[in-house]
Amino acid sequence: MRCYIVIILIVFSHLGFAQSPFNKLYGTSVDDDLFSGISLIDSNLFLLSLSDYSVNTGPIALFIDGIGNEVKSLQDVNIEGWNSKYHSYLDLSYVTTGGYYVYSESAQDVLLQIISDTSTIIVKHYGGPATDYGRDLEILSDSGFLIVGTTKSFGAGDYDVYIIRTDKNGDSLWTRTYGNFGGNEASGVEKENDSVYVVSGTWYNSNNNSGDIFVMKINLQGDILLFKLQDINNLQNFGRCLCNASDGGYVVAGVLEHPFSTYIGFMPGIYKFDNNLNLQWSKYYGNPYDGEVLDIKECYDNGFIMVGYSEQPGKGEDVYVVRTDSVGDTLWTKTLGGIYNDRAYSVVQTPDSGFAIVGNTYSYGAGGSDAFFLKLKPTGETTVSIGLPVENDEVEFSVYPNPANNFLTIDLHNSLMHSTDFIVYNSLGQFVFIDKLEKGLNSKRIDIKSLSQGVYIIELRDEYGLFGIRKFIKQ
Repeated sequence: MRCYIVIILIVFSHLGFAQSPFNKLYGTSVDDDLFSGISLIDSNLFLLSLSDYSVNTGPIALFIDGIGNEVKSLQDVNIEGWNSKYHSYLDLSYVTTGGYYVYSESAQDVLLQIISDTSTIIVKHYGGPATDYGRDLEILSDSGFLIVGTTKSFGAGDYDVYIIRTDKNGDSLWTRTYGNFGGNEASGVEKENDSVYVVSGTWYNSNNNSGDIFVMKINLQGDILLFKLQDINNLQNFGRCLCNASDGGYVVAGVLEHPFSTYIGFMPGIYKFDNNLNLQWSKYYGNPYDGEVLDIKECYDNGFIMVGYSEQPGKGEDVYVVRTDSVGDTLWTKTLGGIYNDRAYSVVQTPDSGFAIVGNTYSYGAGGSDAFFLKLKPTGETTVSIGLPVENDEVEFSVYPNPANNFLTIDLHNSLMHSTDFIVYNSLGQFVFIDKLEKGLNSKRIDIKSLSQGVYIIELRDEYGLFGIRKFIKQ
């Protein structure tokens, strides 16, 4: 029997999916929904974690194919310890023993859930009377777990780094706290070998009364083998995620505090460490407003892909994707989203050297926050967009006039090689109408007099799938 291991620290709820082609996977209620973790199972199968903030359901493990069609979903109803009051953060990774695990952030305590294909087998809680949560997890050689996060229940005071080692059944073998009287948090853990693990996060630095990035190595008893605190530019730096590097070193992604005369901004950054945890280089990306990295992975060419969000002047947060080379220099960036807050939570590289990304959007969908799934080419162009309308610059076509009153023209720069459907949705992702562009044509005039005022999305789809999206405004 295949098992699934789920680390949870908060609670969400019911599942509902809208069925429009570009928005198949978002929640249908006005409650907040998000995809916060993605794992590649094989070349055409992904496992996603779906959080839903309604009532009476646990997290949903959703299997989809390469174009976003649902294959299977697993969820647990009335899971103990859940509380929809708090924000969630989940991720998924493949477990080499043949199952899958999910972990998330808890606003009360760390919760380990082990599920089979149909039902919950084991639920374990860790923590105390105050706020404790886990942020990352590693599977050990004995099939146990090493969970890292933070605790306010135990330790020296305020928040302290919290690490739990369990056996394969989730029973605690030991718990350790690390820290001081400031705020300390572990947000990433990676395996160096079967007996040594690297942990990273944010550590209170009493020298400058701020938070700084730390990295440390521990053994399987929780003893510190090596500890490094990085006081970079005498500014606050916060570690958010960690990944191994192919040269034997480690990469921490996080944010740098950037003070200005009237406000404090935060810039996404990458910090590269060698195997002895010495800082080799650091690079920063985006604008000096607010931004954060929520996941980073090393790519096949030893470069890096990181995802998160970046606040744009005069609007909310946008999905932010940065692709770098092996020394952190930018190859390309991608910023996606609407007028409200949109975030990417997790990324995985696909066998074709492209990328799959999941997150949530407040700009589109059924209301509140809704989940999205994207696939990108190695060069950043969008090939699949579900839940987050994306204007793909690679596709050479335009819609005009924009805004429009009575008629809208679709103008392709080249004649169509295949018959193509164009599908119109409103800003909530609801289907409005469908029509066809015949093979050999390169333009069509559309009557939109009956449409209400607002923002609309046009998708172009041929027999091979989606190949272009544009937005227009009906006045």
